[in-house]
Order: sequence, then structure tokens, then C-alpha cells
Amino acid sequence: MLHKGGLPLALWVSKFFWIKCLEVSLTLAQNFGRVSAYRMASSGEICRLYRQVLRSGASYKDYNFREYTLRKAKIEFRRPVTSPEEAAAKYTKGLQEVKMLNRQVLLSQLYEHKISVIESPPSGDG
Repeated sequence: MLHKGGLPLALWVSKFFWIKCLEVSLTLAQNFGRVSAYRMASSGEICRLYRQVLRSGASYKDYNFREYTLRKAKIEFRRPVTSPEEAAAKYTKGLQEVKMLNRQVLLSQLYEHKISVIESPPSGDG
């Protein structure tokens, strides 16, 4: 399956993901400069956290929970941070939320759910 630019879809998604990680890292670097009294998470750690949140959110079976989680993660990771304390707090909160997401996904997989109208195949009635 090819995307608009002629790249395979998996390669385009991977390229897009790394560009977003780089944007998040650059935003943090611009906000804080080089001096920080708190231990800042490296850009690799931030990208890893972002990837974990997206992966956990994508494993929900229910369409509404899945899309909400992915949308919220993207918004939160793009939100600018104003201080090193806030960055450290957000990173710690992100780690806690990944653990919570994994528990919620596990619980959601224990129960059966109806397939949403959005997820169901087209009926062909025209």
C-alpha cells in the first residue's frame, strides 16, 4: 500500500513518527535551553514514552476509547512546557499513565464489546 508520496505506508508512518518525536524534543530544548537543575528526560526517552502511549492506546478493542486515547496523547505531547519542573512532572505522569493504560486495555479485552458502526464493513445498500 502506497501513500501520497509514493512511499510504502509503513515507511511513511515511521518517518512521520520520528519527525513528531524530533519536534517534541526540539520544543523541550527550546523551552529550557541547556541549563536545568532537574534531570531532563532525553529525547529518546520522550520518544519511547510517546511510542508506548500510542501503542497502548491502539490496542484498545473499542473504537471510541482507542481514538480518544490516541487523540489525547497527540495533544498532550504537542503542548508546550514552560519549566523544567513541569517537564519532569509531565514525564513522570506520562510513565504512570502508560501503566494505567496497559491495565485499562487488559480490562477492556476481558469483556466483549459491540463493533461500532464506524468499524463495521459497508453494507452495500446504496
